[in-house]
Amino acid sequence: MSASPPSSPDHPGPERVRRLRHGSGALRLQVALFLLVSLAALWSFTLYALDRREQLDTASAEVEMRALAQAYAENSLSTIKRIDLILLDLAHTWTLRPAEFQAEISRHQQDLDDVALQVAVADRDGLMVYSSIQRPLERVSLADREHFKVHQQGQASRLFISKPVLGRVSGKWSLQFTRPLLRDGRFDGIIIISVPPELFSRFYDTLSMGRQGVVLMVRDSAEIMARAPDWRAYMGRSLPTAPYLAPGAPPQGNFQRVALLDGVPRLYGYRKLPQYQLTFVAALPQDEILAGFQRQRQATFATITAMSLLLVAMGWLILRSVRARDRAERALRDANRELSLAGSVFRHTMDAVMVTEMDGTIVSVNPAFTAITGYEAAEVVGHTPRLLRSGRHDADFYRAMFAQLGSTGHWRGEIWNRRKDGQSYLEWISISLVRDERAKPLRYVSVSNDVTELRAGDEHLRHLAFHDPLTGLPNRALLLDRIGQGISVAQRDGRGMGVMFIDLDRFKPINDTLGHDVGDQLLQQVAQRLSHAVRHSDTVARIGGDEFVILLEQVDDGITYVNLAEKVLSSLSRPMVLGPHTLEVGASIGIASYPGDGEEAASLLKHADAAMYVSKASGRGAYHFYHPGMTAPSARREPPATS
Repeated sequence: MSASPPSSPDHPGPERVRRLRHGSGALRLQVALFLLVSLAALWSFTLYALDRREQLDTASAEVEMRALAQAYAENSLSTIKRIDLILLDLAHTWTLRPAEFQAEISRHQQDLDDVALQVAVADRDGLMVYSSIQRPLERVSLADREHFKVHQQGQASRLFISKPVLGRVSGKWSLQFTRPLLRDGRFDGIIIISVPPELFSRFYDTLSMGRQGVVLMVRDSAEIMARAPDWRAYMGRSLPTAPYLAPGAPPQGNFQRVALLDGVPRLYGYRKLPQYQLTFVAALPQDEILAGFQRQRQATFATITAMSLLLVAMGWLILRSVRARDRAERALRDANRELSLAGSVFRHTMDAVMVTEMDGTIVSVNPAFTAITGYEAAEVVGHTPRLLRSGRHDADFYRAMFAQLGSTGHWRGEIWNRRKDGQSYLEWISISLVRDERAKPLRYVSVSNDVTELRAGDEHLRHLAFHDPLTGLPNRALLLDRIGQGISVAQRDGRGMGVMFIDLDRFKPINDTLGHDVGDQLLQQVAQRLSHAVRHSDTVARIGGDEFVILLEQVDDGITYVNLAEKVLSSLSRPMVLGPHTLEVGASIGIASYPGDGEEAASLLKHADAAMYVSKASGRGAYHFYHPGMTAPSARREPPATS
């Protein structure tokens, strides 16, 4: 029997061949695991980041659309109230003092020039007996008009707003604002103010909504009352399937749909005014909203696909080289080269990667980890991730994390950690358990990214939801919340509080003549002067257009309202220098106090608004305290007693 030849480097013996095969199999498994973990971490974080970005862009657009719809509603509400006050005055004069009716028309001429095409009166039979249009009055019957029938049948004893009609006298499209005329409690006709639909479309001109953004005013019976842009093309059309017209629809919200009228997919925000059976809508095309996201997604997918192909190619090369059992030494060298390439990916990836033993001891970190945390590799290797803890999470948080790692082998979520310089940061982290070829737990690999700025974007969105974007002042939503809190404090402490409704007197001519840029600068300077005029405990808010509200808390005597009102009037009467323009405005102020003028935020604002209109009607540049029944100018009251 011949002896077996001795083993040599060129002719390895059976034991060495077995070790090489075993080593190759283990290496293949490790490479496959590394490849799977890397691809899973890479794609998981990429998909999360893209999904998060899309959600943030959509959420930001939803907030913006709701805010625009709210602003549109508030802007229109102010106009509706102004028209209704004129209607009330005219109806009262026609019924009780018909000889003074034309004088009453003249007294309101400035406001009518702003909003009305025509003022008309129809008798109980529907025949028009008065028209402000300057031509011989024709015998026109309105008996078949919707607004006449509604009042004649006693269905609307209050303000009624008709669907758009083509006027028989004016020959123009208009919205009919009407109230009934009652004599001895009986129907005696109607009084009408014809308003051009474009009056409620001008809000669009103050916005920048791209090529296909729209605003709509829609009646609960589905008729389009106003639209911008191109309102004339939509008069007489309706939207019977609009979501906000469905029974039980919330007063404010968002939805997405393909527009029925022009076929453009849009994201909508709406705000309902149920007291007037109107809904105000603002919308932007979805492709414009997500244009930036779509570009980022394409670029990201291209980059991640290239990186994934690189990782797959790397793994394939390693596996191919280790299969060559007859060239084991060369296969090991090839494997080392491929692992070096993997190390290069490890070093150059933008995500922080940390590898630990099963007991948590850090084995290695990449340069991105150093860039994010400030710790060099030598400072953390041999330590545990506890040195990064910020102290913002309690023991239960970490117990739940390790429990999930133990049961599923992975965990992902947001964690507040601390950099080397002591600064806290928020990171999105994915932790995976790596096992060996026998499924024995081997290492933990974490991939993380700093998302502090992303979260800061969320905070910015919340700020936009409760503040006026032009002046930075609290908006109506935040004001109502603070009034509610102020009422609770006043009830508890037994001290007074109230609201001061401020409307600028000459803002519209300035805005129309010099442009919206000058108008915006003027509103910003008014906001600054109001903020400087109030106490630290007071709140200044802008609730729409040129309307501001001051919330006064901890008021011990009525003279506080007087002092602040005179201070505000004095401040706003001083000239305002805006570039080459020196402008003079003024203000009309209405004051309502708690609890005498209302025990809820809405009633306080409503009564202060009514008092403000009395100030404006009495000559402007004045202030009035609210008293019951206030709908017309009256003498200035003495300040109320301490609440």
